[in-house]
Amino acid sequence: GLAEQTIGEVPRASQTAPLGTHPLVADVLADRLKSALPDGWRRGDHVVLAAAGSSNPSAVRDVEVAAGRLRSRIPVSVSIGFASASTPRIVDAVAAARETGAQRVIAASHVLAPGFFAGLVAGAGADVVSDPLAPDERIAAIVAERFRTARVAV
Repeated sequence: GLAEQTIGEVPRASQTAPLGTHPLVADVLADRLKSALPDGWRRGDHVVLAAAGSSNPSAVRDVEVAAGRLRSRIPVSVSIGFASASTPRIVDAVAAARETGAQRVIAASHVLAPGFFAGLVAGAGADVVSDPLAPDERIAAIVAERFRTARVAV
């Protein structure tokens, strides 16, 4: 992929493991959902894990891992949607949840910060959208851990 190609061109550079697969990310997602749902979960709720998307199959698998971790932390079903480069698109995942009987669809924003991708998540038609992952001390801790690991490897 582009990241591997670019890293290969820069002396003493290394690529870290992805942030999104870290177990703490699922904890942050669950907390963001709790904040977005002040009255709690309802019967008929469905969560779409809304990720940026990638044409890299391993990145798509990473989102599937993140979805599995989120499923273990919340009491409702979870599907996946992507803003770009992968399918299903978030808007299609929201529509599919409604077609299968979801009474309320919640988009769990699996993007780091406000901006372009967070805007796509917000505009995908979910009834509720959680905040992006950052800022959060746990996300900062993961970034620092990845940096330390990469620094030792170089």
